[in-house]
Amino acid sequence: MKHPLQIYGIDFSGARDAGNRIWIASGMVQANGLRIENCFPAAELPGAAAARDQCLEVLRRFIVELRNCVLGLDFPFGLPRQLVPDDTWASFVSRFRDDYTSPEEFRSSCLVTTRRKEPRRHADEESRTPFSPLNLRIYRQTYFGIGELLAPIVKEGRACVLPMQERVEMLPWLIEVCPASTLKRYGLYRFPYAPYKGRTEENRAAREHILKVLVRDHTVQIAVDLKARVLDNRGGDALDSIVAALATFQAVQNDFRFVSEGRDDRLVEGYVYT
Repeated sequence: MKHPLQIYGIDFSGARDAGNRIWIASGMVQANGLRIENCFPAAELPGAAAARDQCLEVLRRFIVELRNCVLGLDFPFGLPRQLVPDDTWASFVSRFRDDYTSPEEFRSSCLVTTRRKEPRRHADEESRTPFSPLNLRIYRQTYFGIGELLAPIVKEGRACVLPMQERVEMLPWLIEVCPASTLKRYGLYRFPYAPYKGRTEENRAAREHILKVLVRDHTVQIAVDLKARVLDNRGGDALDSIVAALATFQAVQNDFRFVSEGRDDRLVEGYVYT
């Protein structure tokens, strides 16, 4: 099947002001790599706002109206197999909000089942993601990503979620990515002098170093007028969206192949492309 030419990387958030924290990078596949053409917070989508509910509704609409593209989204698309009684991922996602009516109920219910442990998916271990989908830092991200973004789209058949579903050419293709895992693979996740998330000059210098390496070594091109905006974003969300776009681009280049073969749990738990 023909590869889409349009690439999106979405750094996701389940915070109340998610519209300010979700960043979207868009780019085009070119002969010499990936060209990033835009990078902006979801609150700037037409009709969106900082408030989470309004932002996610607009983001869903934005996604399903796209064609010939792949979107990499930074949140867990599934849970460890012991928490998924369903035979298929689509079934699990479709009833997710019926099973869990709030992020708090979601986490507490799962922790009862796991006896207060935070198990990781095989995909998390394989891709070296920082946290379990149940972790205190990201459980809201997991909850709203699956329940408010993926579930309505899957129920309506408005996109293909890989590798759990078959590709359909005229629909957008969605994949799970993790910028932290991609940066780890490149040896860019931690610096001896400062992390890349933060408001100090050292933090900004770390962001600049990462972007420089992505451009120099990993076939990323970025419009000059976007560079300052990405570097000035103190939370690192703008940069993460570009890393998410790069991971998505590489998944396309590799025809969505897995790092390792021989397991089918990824068709229920999900898979992280790095």
